[in-house]
Amino acid sequence: AAENAWPKVVVAKTHHGDKGKIAYDGMVALWESPLRASGTVAIAEPLAYFPESRVLVQGPIHEEMTLKELIQNVLAAHDADKAAQHALLHGYLRKTAAGLAELHQCGAYCGDVVTWDDELTEVFESRDTLDTVLPNLTIFTDDLIGRLQKAARRFPADALVPTHRSFRPAQVLLHQGDIGFIDFDGFCQAEPAMDLALFMTTVKNMARIKQKGDSDVNAQADPATISPAQIERLHLAEEICEFFLTEYEKHATASRTRIALWESLQLLSLLLGSWKKLKLDRLAYCQFMLERHLERHELA
Repeated sequence: AAENAWPKVVVAKTHHGDKGKIAYDGMVALWESPLRASGTVAIAEPLAYFPESRVLVQGPIHEEMTLKELIQNVLAAHDADKAAQHALLHGYLRKTAAGLAELHQCGAYCGDVVTWDDELTEVFESRDTLDTVLPNLTIFTDDLIGRLQKAARRFPADALVPTHRSFRPAQVLLHQGDIGFIDFDGFCQAEPAMDLALFMTTVKNMARIKQKGDSDVNAQADPATISPAQIERLHLAEEICEFFLTEYEKHATASRTRIALWESLQLLSLLLGSWKKLKLDRLAYCQFMLERHLERHELA
């Protein structure tokens, strides 16, 4: 009986729609896979799902902070703190990359199949809501998407793997050198580039957040007005992403071109979202990120 006892602490979460069921089914599949015994990453034990109230009950994962918070600290660190903060971050990035590779290789085949074309459809839907007020945006996106589609045909998708689908630094919990992954309500089957690209796009977008001492010169929709401090942080964010991806490649393979293609769509989504909300400083930075990304990966 003691063997089947519930933990002393449980977590109950409510979800919209069928997300709770998706999370529960995904966590059960992961718990029945080799990932359950991983010494690299912890996954909360799925205990129950109550469909009437859409409540998911799971075991706990220890947390001191999230990887997002640690990356924010590194991006804002002063010279005196940088070495220690970078060393701490690199240790956790190694574990995060290895843990994601284990998740991708664990064989937990559960959930819908999600493709790059599905992501593209979402971009089109977002773009179409802006058609009437920003016709030039349609011309720009159609041209860009056409080039991305050609590249996608030249470089076919990698094999499907178990995929988190919402894999951002906020979904990685840190505790005394250990890590855990949370929020599996998008669990699906996709190519590994999906998780990798979303993680890296999010890290780069974090460099946009203004820090103490930043100027307000880019409070307009012009990428030429991005502040030097933001550009410096973006370079650091790109270094963080490269370190993470290199660590992932020590454990699993993923096409870098496919990752770049997924990133392109995610960056375009950020740009469209900025237009919708008329966030001019965010718009300038997102356009700068997208143009820089396309140029670096020869997708421009």
